Order: sequence, then structure tokens, then C-alpha cells
Amino acid sequence: AGYEKIRAHGGGGGGADESDLLRFLRWSRYVEPAAALRECYAQAPPLYIEIVHILGGMGQTRDALGLLLGELRDARRAIEFVEAHDRELWPELIRHAVGDREFLRGMLDHAGEYSSELPARLLAEIPPGMRVPGLREKLGNIVADYRFQVTLHAACIKALEADGLALQRRQHQLQRRGVRVAPSAALSALGLSEGAARR
Repeated sequence: AGYEKIRAHGGGGGGADESDLLRFLRWSRYVEPAAALRECYAQAPPLYIEIVHILGGMGQTRDALGLLLGELRDARRAIEFVEAHDRELWPELIRHAVGDREFLRGMLDHAGEYSSELPARLLAEIPPGMRVPGLREKLGNIVADYRFQVTLHAACIKALEADGLALQRRQHQLQRRGVRVAPSAALSALGLSEGAARR
């Protein structure tokens, strides 16, 4: 049934961020990757987004990145893929971006969204004198993304600290609270019997 779903998909490598077919491939345990790959390549045009997903799952990350850079030319997906599947591909992705001005612009648009270290590495590789339209605005967005991440991180730490203090106070209150116990249990805890206590 899985391969009929691939044949019925009918779309190419564009469209929505996540197609029904991609969701199916992501969650199905009954599709053999190599067969699914053949079916996706057999479509006209090939289903490149789905192919990238399958290749990533098969560990063929360099081939998948090659499709993202060559066929799809999708900077956001390329960053997301490398961050999630194989961070050793960062140098290859950065080299490609520096050699392709339009792709570089896309990388700068999304550099701060998925990685805190990528913006600095990317900017360091831009050759002196290379003109990048809108660079000042893109740098402003990168700084804003970084500040947002720092603020969010600080807010999370503060929330965790507040939760920890509240739990400590609750534990302290419970420990100080008197607990009613039966007389026999209290005597037993003291190593006494009821008869001995009466004497």
C-alpha cells in the first residue's frame, strides 16, 4: 500500500513544507527504503524532498545534501538537514554558500534559526570585497535571533530555578508537618510495649 501512495502523490519536489507523503514516510514502518527511493525517483519530476528524507534515514547524508544544494537549492532545508543528520557536513555547506551568492543570501536569512555557531562560521568565510545584497539587514536579523535565543535561555533557567525553590519549600513544609500515628505505633518506634509504658 505504501508504494501506491508514492505513485499517487503526483507532486514534485516543491510545495508545502511537509507533504502527506513525507509524513507517511516519516512514520510508516512498512516501507522498504530502497524500494521507496526507486519509486520517488521514478516520478515526474522526482520527489526530491521525500528522496532527501529517505537518503538521510539510510545514512547517505552527503547525497541528500547534494540534492538540497543542486536540485532544490533550499538553504533553510539544507541547514536543518545538516544540523539534524550530520554536522560534519557544515564545511561543505558553507563552501557551497560562499560560492553561490543567492544561496548565501538564503543561508544568512536562516543561519540563526537552527544553529548558534553557524552565523559566525558563515560570516568568517565570506571573501573580502564580496558584495552581498541586503547584508546589513541580514546581520541585524542574525543578531536579533541570537538575542532572542539568549533571552529564551535565561527565561528557561529562571523558570527552572523557581520550580526548584517551590519544590524545596513544599518538601520542607511536608517534613515539618506533624503526622498523627496510633499509640502502639509510636511505642513500637521507641522500642516499648504498651505494657511497659503502663508500668
